[in-house]
Amino acid sequence: MKADLHVHTYFSTDSNAYMQESVEVAIKRGLDAIAFTEHWDEDYPDEFREDLREANGPEGMKLHPDFDERPLFTFDIEKYFKELERVRGLYGGRIRILSGIELGMRPHRPDILKLYKGMVDKYRFDVVLGSVHLVNDEDPYYPEAWFKLGADRLIKEYYENMLECVKEYDFFTSLAHIDYVVRYVPDELIDTTPEEYFKGVYGRNSKTIDEILKIIIKRGQALEVNTNGAFTRIKHVHPSDAIMNRYKELGGTAITYGSDAHYSEKVGDGIYGI
Repeated sequence: MKADLHVHTYFSTDSNAYMQESVEVAIKRGLDAIAFTEHWDEDYPDEFREDLREANGPEGMKLHPDFDERPLFTFDIEKYFKELERVRGLYGGRIRILSGIELGMRPHRPDILKLYKGMVDKYRFDVVLGSVHLVNDEDPYYPEAWFKLGADRLIKEYYENMLECVKEYDFFTSLAHIDYVVRYVPDELIDTTPEEYFKGVYGRNSKTIDEILKIIIKRGQALEVNTNGAFTRIKHVHPSDAIMNRYKELGGTAITYGSDAHYSEKVGDGIYGI
């Protein structure tokens, strides 16, 4: 079965896609299923709002409809399910349309853990992605975080944060883009290409990554193959071959696939190439 289980729409702060358009692209591409996994990063620093406005405003992509009213990277779940059911009514006989959420996990935050668990228990999402988007309160998307910490240290702390999150969050279904952080490392901070630096991430952080993989394998949680990386300067899907091979060596078998599309035309990108 060909399924894209990581797709965003305008319910996510950083997307302007529409569900109906994304489903039509998925059908044209021959997918059997699509999951709309909208971002929820509780307590995402509001200091980045203007940066996001500049990146996603009128000259770029359209702003999230509730951009100025809601905390960043949250969405109206009731409206989301209403739209999901409407689209299922239009296309449900041609493709499976799954509910989903991408949770931005934060370590040692019992308040966020409780909130997320309550949301998952209440709404019974078909797909729950566990992600780490922040290193403490720094967002690696922005160069400032890298120059503040340095490349090796930021990535080391990213995996240390992820390990603590994986220990605490036992209810996500798939660990998303385990090594996506390297997409954003500034060229000035490494003495090789981003593609080569990406390949060495596992070797530099193998002990922590192994612990992460062992935990999700023991619980039966999946590891996501995220095809988005293949369309960035690292030119490879997430995770790297080294991490995927280690996952298999440790006994991991559960895998999900996702394009991480934030634009309708990107739905299904790379899924057939895996």
